[in-house]
Amino acid sequence: MKRHVTLLALSLVSALVLNAVGCGGTQSAGATASGTVTVSGQPLTRGLVQLVPKGGGPSSFGTIQEDGSFQVATTAGVSGIEPGEYGAYIDYAVEDGESLPFHRKYTSEVDSGLTYTIQEDQDNVLAIELEGPDK
Repeated sequence: MKRHVTLLALSLVSALVLNAVGCGGTQSAGATASGTVTVSGQPLTRGLVQLVPKGGGPSSFGTIQEDGSFQVATTAGVSGIEPGEYGAYIDYAVEDGESLPFHRKYTSEVDSGLTYTIQEDQDNVLAIELEGPDK
């Protein structure tokens, strides 16, 4: 009987500790955001969408997939994005022999002209349309 009580007590303590500490699950940042990036109507096939809050705080990003789609995350362990106003730019690595497939202004938060409002408790869908490369 004593062994049964000890095992029960250990189980309860373990459950309380895991509940207090957490199981390493993902926290939500308050809103979700996803979207597509196109250049002159065609999907951008790689890169990162970087979202920088206008009032300060953690930046968010989305990896651009081959179809131009992306899903926004804040950091490891935090899904989604904090509500608020954001400036955006595209982080794109040019490979050997390749030129930037869109206007270079979109690689700078200051020059891109891309701004978005993220609403709380919503799935915010961003359609990012970029102009073609510099002439």
